[in-house]
Amino acid sequence: LKLLVSARKQITDGDLREAALSLNKAQKIWPNDARVFILAAQMAEKSGNIEGAFTALRRAVALAPTYGPSQMELALLHSRQGQHDEAITAADAVHLREPNNIIVLGHMIDIARKANRYDLSIPALRRALELVPGDQMLMRYLGSDLQVTGHTDEALEILNQLIELNPKDEGLLIARVRHYFKEEKPSLALRDTNTL
Repeated sequence: LKLLVSARKQITDGDLREAALSLNKAQKIWPNDARVFILAAQMAEKSGNIEGAFTALRRAVALAPTYGPSQMELALLHSRQGQHDEAITAADAVHLREPNNIIVLGHMIDIARKANRYDLSIPALRRALELVPGDQMLMRYLGSDLQVTGHTDEALEILNQLIELNPKDEGLLIARVRHYFKEEKPSLALRDTNTL
């Protein structure tokens, strides 16, 4: 385990040569450990070898098909490469197995939002807010996604809740002013414009 921790730190620090040595040692000790291949993928991606990163992650998934981190790392790599359908498929497989894992939900939300798949991000955000009630970042994302999809009344409710928690937040106030103007209710925006 110490070798994996060292390799992770070396990759983070950009010391890829030392990371490769650590991973080679780790692979000799644990030849079928998905974690070794996940780290190898991170190292490959950091060095610009995207195909090598995919190969290592596919190997990690093959070694441990139900190990969520390897599938999620594969999903995230697909997402970073703009391969949204593949990213969603891989992330959704983990999400179905671990629906109450907030980390998995967070990744699912990020992947879905990056792909403009609000049909996936909105339910995932709702579920995440059940697990972490009142999380303001999740509320912001949900409000934004609802606004984009035309659910303006619910988006405004969330925006109002956020402003109640943060009455001086200029970004939130501006968002509400925009909402009122878009809804052709400029008189309702007056209070916010005066606060700004």
